[in-house]
Amino acid sequence: MVAYDPALLFYIFAFLFLLIRYYTDKPALWRGYTACMIIAALLNSISLAHGIFWAPFYAMRTLFILISLALAAVCLIFSFKEGKSYIGLILLPVVIVSGLLAILFAGSSVKSKAMESMWLYLHIPLIVIGMAFFIGAFAAGFMYLILAVHLKKKAPGRMFMRLPSLTSSDVLSDLALCLGFAFYSAGMFAAIAWTVMRFDSLDPQPGTFYIKITASAAVWLIVGAIILIKKLLPATVKRMAFITAAGFAGTSITLAAVVLAMFRI
Repeated sequence: MVAYDPALLFYIFAFLFLLIRYYTDKPALWRGYTACMIIAALLNSISLAHGIFWAPFYAMRTLFILISLALAAVCLIFSFKEGKSYIGLILLPVVIVSGLLAILFAGSSVKSKAMESMWLYLHIPLIVIGMAFFIGAFAAGFMYLILAVHLKKKAPGRMFMRLPSLTSSDVLSDLALCLGFAFYSAGMFAAIAWTVMRFDSLDPQPGTFYIKITASAAVWLIVGAIILIKKLLPATVKRMAFITAAGFAGTSITLAAVVLAMFRI
């Protein structure tokens, strides 16, 4: 846990740098934010590598560290892609909460030997990375809605000046959705391969197993439908509002269902 505590501290510093940067617009704060995020991600990676060796992904602490690292990576990708993205103001609180949960549930783990399968070393990271991109996409959609409201009022304030343009927000949302869908699909295929090869090792509680399968498939279908809608129909404020709300709610509910089922909470 030693390597992870400073990582959590650096995430908090990064959030404060970004928040102050939002209100003051001082370039030096942006460099501080980026430096804190990179250092935190490196420390997080060390902690994750240690966790995988001593307590693989069936340990709740390792899973929450992976979630924190995946969301932090999405923040950095968006920042480098946009130049100075404030999406961290939405994602970093989730990263910090996930880090706190990793410490809180350090001793908790899954009670199923099936979770020790090597296929799940592919399945779980790919699913978590996909979910992180989905959350990033819905955060970009939320920024799109904020910008649209300011444009409608014809009285742009600080928030309008700080956030990327409508086009940039839509592009970021599309990019994150497509990347997330690719990672998530690969994770589901890994799970299918494991299920076929190790059918005799499935969860002895069928209800739990079917909850995980149903929830994962629901996320895949929801995001696939959102991508299809965005490709076929032009972006409008109402459509983006529906996509953002439905996507975030659906992803959050199904992710919670999977975690609750996995850890018998």
